[in-house]
Amino acid sequence: MATVSFAYNRLKTVDFCQWEQVTNLTFISFLSNELTSVPNCINRLTNLTAVSFMSNQLNSVTMDAFADMDNLTSLYLSYNNIRSITVHEGRYPKQLQQLFLRGNKHKCDNHLFGQPFCSVDIDFKPSSRTSDWSRNENALKRQLSIIV
Repeated sequence: MATVSFAYNRLKTVDFCQWEQVTNLTFISFLSNELTSVPNCINRLTNLTAVSFMSNQLNSVTMDAFADMDNLTSLYLSYNNIRSITVHEGRYPKQLQQLFLRGNKHKCDNHLFGQPFCSVDIDFKPSSRTSDWSRNENALKRQLSIIV
């Protein structure tokens, strides 16, 4: 059981807190549902290498939700309504290499200023004023490819 797909089910919420540990699951897809937030306890699925939330209704994402997922390399967040992504120092998937953000449509007034797109804010929050991230020594920024 390497892959599970919950695609096209009109799911509004999902909760993994009651799931037993699933060690052989490497990919999970929530393609084309109605999720407005990342499922609770998804970080219990520690062997996932890729997760897809494409074509849902996510508005914001905090990488804390994926913090214990040390094998996660690809996160698909395209075609949602994402305005912001928050990354706290030490609370993100350490192997994350690809973050897919194409087609996030949210309301903004950029067209009034001649910009044809709306930006997604990615906020890297250091743990303290003297941390590596405060000194702009952020390993995640160096390893991560953001695909739009």
